[in-house]
Formats: sequence, C-alpha cells, structure tokens
Amino acid sequence: MKKKTTLIALFIVTMCQAQSHQLNCEHIHKVDNPKEYYDEYSSGGGYENLTVMKKNFKSAFFNSKDSDLKSIVIRIQTQSDGASIMDDAELYEPKENEIALFLEDEDRKSFIGTSQKMFFKVGGKLKTSIVKGKTNGLKILEFIKCGMLNLKRMPIDDKIVACLENEITK
Repeated sequence: MKKKTTLIALFIVTMCQAQSHQLNCEHIHKVDNPKEYYDEYSSGGGYENLTVMKKNFKSAFFNSKDSDLKSIVIRIQTQSDGASIMDDAELYEPKENEIALFLEDEDRKSFIGTSQKMFFKVGGKLKTSIVKGKTNGLKILEFIKCGMLNLKRMPIDDKIVACLENEITK
C-alpha cells in the first residue's frame, strides 16, 4: 500500500511540476526545408497523411554531460488519424539513444472527433540520462517544438512537457 501511495504522490508531483514549464524558442532556428534537413524524411498522402522524420545529433548539441551517450536520435511521426498514432506509439520500440514523438497533426485532420493525441517513447540510455540529470530533456523538447516541427497548431507547452515526463517516470 505504501508503494502505491508513493507512486501516486510521485505522479501528482510530476504533473504539478510539468504545469510550470514554458519552452523557450528564442534562440532556436526553425527548420526551413525538412526534406533536406532530416537524415530520413518520408511523407505520404492518403487519408492519414503520414510523415516520418528522423535526425541524429551528437549529444553535445543538447549539452549532455553523459559520456555513455554519444548521440541522440530524434524521430517524429505525424499523421491525421489519432487512433493510428496511438497504435503506432504502443508498438514502437525506440533505440537506446532515441526519443520518438508521435503526434496527431490537427492541421491536416481529414475527419472530426478527436482531441490532439501525443505520445513519446524514450530509449533506455537516454531515459536514464534524463532521469539522472545528465541530459536536459527540456532542451530536447524545445528543439523539437521550436526547430523541428512545422505545424500551425502545436500542443501547449505544459502538455508536451507532461507527456515526456509521464513517459520517463513510468
């Protein structure tokens, strides 16, 4: 019972802390041409409008102090179907140094009825590095939101931060 209470308290504290974060886009350059910027980029039509983008960074790019983490891979998948994005996120297994964002892109939504869905998956080494404070997860989130994504409507910062914190603490 005590363990369950501790986990609930940790979850509440995590959620409260998440609500106080504001992602800072001030010094981040927006990606102008995604097809040229990403190491991997694919975008298809169809009713789901699936787009997958992937970029490999040296960990020093995010001021990581973790000697075990040589690089950080960011993978972003957007599509208009919230149910598909949820299924894809559940099935996806990230690499040890990878953070994957699955985001329903409401700008391209072709049908009505869902609120924007967002899921993170974080690989083991990267998750450990963030939990230990050797890598700043907020810096990665700022870069994803402010530099890498090119959406008209983004989730509010609190939702982005809370979503990542929930993934890291589970």
